[in-house]
Amino acid sequence: MSVTDTRAQIPSVVGRTRPLKAEAPVVAAHFLGQTAIFVLGEEALLFLSRAGEMRTIPVHGGAVLASAADASRIVTGGDDGKVVATDAEGKSITLASDAKHRWIDHVAVGPAGATAWSAGREVFVRTAKGAERTLAVPSTPGGLAFAPKGCGLPSPTTTASRSGS
Repeated sequence: MSVTDTRAQIPSVVGRTRPLKAEAPVVAAHFLGQTAIFVLGEEALLFLSRAGEMRTIPVHGGAVLASAADASRIVTGGDDGKVVATDAEGKSITLASDAKHRWIDHVAVGPAGATAWSAGREVFVRTAKGAERTLAVPSTPGGLAFAPKGCGLPSPTTTASRSGS
């Protein structure tokens, strides 16, 4: 009985990768369509097209502390107190600036263009239509996420009204 070595037949992930010189630490990676976007620890996003074209898009005036993405944008939070959304073309818009210039520790993207972020012990949620809610929490949040409708979790306004009673 002969044993066949099958290792040569298994494709390796190494063969499907290529080195990238980012010029800064990469803290996260996302895809918008066929474009890979690397979140750099300092100030910028690095776009890498499928064809190998690279371009750096400045988005913050300091460290990028958090990022989240949906199909059309990457939302980042920085130590400059800003929440910035960047689309696949590299166009960035500031969604919010913290009035107290606190770090934006966490960001989340939700259904229909909703965005959430935290600064200190406050969580902010903005719908795509611009309606905004704020929720004070007992300690600094460790992360943010949107729960699907109908899962039984209370909304931030319900939670806030319960804690005040």
